[in-house]
Amino acid sequence: MIQEETIKQFIVEPECVNKRLDVYLSEKMEDFSRTQIQEYVDSYLVKVNDVVVKSSYRLRANDKIIFFVPEPVPVEIKPEPYPLKILYEDKDLIVINKDAGVTVHPTPGHYTHTLVNYLLYHCKDLSGIGGVLRPGIVHRLDKDTTGLMVVAKSDKAHQGLSVQFKERQVTKIYNAIVKGKIGVEKGYIRKSIFRHPKQRNRMCASDNYAAGKQSLTYYETLELFSDATFIKIKLFTGRTHQIRVHFSSIGHPLFGDVLYLKKKKSLDTFGLALVSKELGFTHPVTGESLYFTIDLPPHFHEILNRLKK
Repeated sequence: MIQEETIKQFIVEPECVNKRLDVYLSEKMEDFSRTQIQEYVDSYLVKVNDVVVKSSYRLRANDKIIFFVPEPVPVEIKPEPYPLKILYEDKDLIVINKDAGVTVHPTPGHYTHTLVNYLLYHCKDLSGIGGVLRPGIVHRLDKDTTGLMVVAKSDKAHQGLSVQFKERQVTKIYNAIVKGKIGVEKGYIRKSIFRHPKQRNRMCASDNYAAGKQSLTYYETLELFSDATFIKIKLFTGRTHQIRVHFSSIGHPLFGDVLYLKKKKSLDTFGLALVSKELGFTHPVTGESLYFTIDLPPHFHEILNRLKK
């Protein structure tokens, strides 16, 4: 018998009329891929107006969708040794400098070699609020992004940090190297972000705020090159791929961003030119103001040196 808490219900909004059912659900439930949604629809776990339909069903205004979310398959996330770069640690939280190439948390089918695996080996007492796959995780960095992250070790810290991130009380400063000369010394990018309807690993940006989640990025130019710009970035929202998709949308994709680059060049072989360089927040238990900063990673210096030449 399906439990009450496993049932998700949606009423189709006017702006979503004529959208495919599988596309709509994958946008509403970002933890599920479009392929997974299609499998659930084919397994009769989704109904529209109490009728079983196909994934290709085109939605109508005020359609009532009921999604019987299947119970998760129990998994065991095993601790794995790894040389974490730790900047600060106490009984409630830990601040690390994440390496590029490390995924933050396990996903269905990929349960090893993630930051969570490494943290479980080191801490052995992460907050359980994030669930089996995301213990202690209150924010994320993309796999290829390096830099500062804070992880909760206690439930009280997890709750407090989550509130700070939700209320945008956390200072997040990034450095990036983008293609082309940005025309102004400083500015804002205000665009909504939503998942690409066909390429589910990509995001899209739009000037239409109704198209997705409103997102705001501030930037300052630190150094100009003949066909590149070294910039400082402050995030006011924390959307998936926000920095990468925002700058790609204004014609300045990041060096090394294989997902959003149209044409790769030699300097892109050094890796994604994006680092979470500064992180500031209030300790959720002690109330102490904490602020951390790190040096640029080696691949950044390599790209900058070659640009200067």
